[in-house]
Amino acid sequence: MAKKGRLSKVETFYILNNRELPVAQVAQELDRNVQTIEKCLEDNSEVVQPVVEESPSAIAEVYPKLNAGVAMGRKFRRGKPVSTVMTPSASMLGDAYKETAPKHPMHSNAIHKPLDQPPQPSQEDTIEQQVKQQLREQSK
Repeated sequence: MAKKGRLSKVETFYILNNRELPVAQVAQELDRNVQTIEKCLEDNSEVVQPVVEESPSAIAEVYPKLNAGVAMGRKFRRGKPVSTVMTPSASMLGDAYKETAPKHPMHSNAIHKPLDQPPQPSQEDTIEQQVKQQLREQSK
């Protein structure tokens, strides 16, 4: 006999994340009526997460007006934002923007790029090290 009552958040989450499965199969797995599953899908038809491609630039091409701020997950309480969460799609949109963002000439030298090889000690450093070594030898 199928369960009665409201769907729990877990059941709703399962239904919405398994839209590709047949409704009858989902209803059997959750022990619910087929009509309940269909109603949940109809009520939440506008809550469709965009498919996230592997490359960030692909998202930027598909959604040119979508920026990372829009793709953030937000929680509201009494109409005011309480918390904001970085979603995977927002992260990928941010990465895509970094690749295509125009660079301001004032900030072009703001990021330090380390050298491939460690810097060689200067002559002053080597002289100082030699003096310290000589002092150590004399004190022995």
